[in-house]
Amino acid sequence: MKLPVVFLYFLLFTTVGCSSPSTVHLYAKFLKQAEINKIKNSLTQAEMLVEVNRLPFPNSIGDNTLIYAPSKGSKQQAEQVMNLLNQLGIVIDNTGLILASNHSFSANNMGLYIVPDDIVARNAIHVEQKYNIPLINEYAARDCQNTSTLILQKNGQFRIEEDIWDASRKLYNEHVFKGTWKLKEGNFLFLASQQLDFTLIFERAPFSRKIEEGLLQGYQFLPMTTYSKMNNAGRIYCTYEISQVL
Repeated sequence: MKLPVVFLYFLLFTTVGCSSPSTVHLYAKFLKQAEINKIKNSLTQAEMLVEVNRLPFPNSIGDNTLIYAPSKGSKQQAEQVMNLLNQLGIVIDNTGLILASNHSFSANNMGLYIVPDDIVARNAIHVEQKYNIPLINEYAARDCQNTSTLILQKNGQFRIEEDIWDASRKLYNEHVFKGTWKLKEGNFLFLASQQLDFTLIFERAPFSRKIEEGLLQGYQFLPMTTYSKMNNAGRIYCTYEISQVL
């Protein structure tokens, strides 16, 4: 099993000394017993204590996450955990300074949350909905340079299909962008692709507007910055939306 990226979150606590082995609290709600054993054995062999539970994840966690309280020696211990996870195929992709809802750990304790590939988008699917429209869906562009459609797939992959008009041939040429997507903090969509020079970041927001047939309500993905329309990222980095008429 190849596990997705690990995001490292630091909790702000008073610095205290620590010299005893770290206790890793493994949140294994989505793991099979064989996967639990593999992680537990690796950490135990490194003289770490491991406590396994199947408690619910905080709403803010949708990816593999390691939480710990900064204290004397804790950074080195966290790096050791991350190195061991890397050896198991859990690749560290990013670090952040974000609290994980009401989950916190005292000095010399860590929280390890694992989300396997096959449910990478599952937490995002259950994000609180103002309108009953599934997140996994197709979204039409409103203000792109060309006609474009954003497709979010259950496996954490995305497609952007761009139709470019060829005046000389009088037909549309389809250009497809593929990559991976993640929804962070419930409202921020990250699209990463080897075809793009930048990670595209959108804010997800509900909207409503009156039309002749009634009230149009739905969700928009709004660009968080701007890129030149002359490059690939700029052409498809625009507002995407899905809606229903009430």
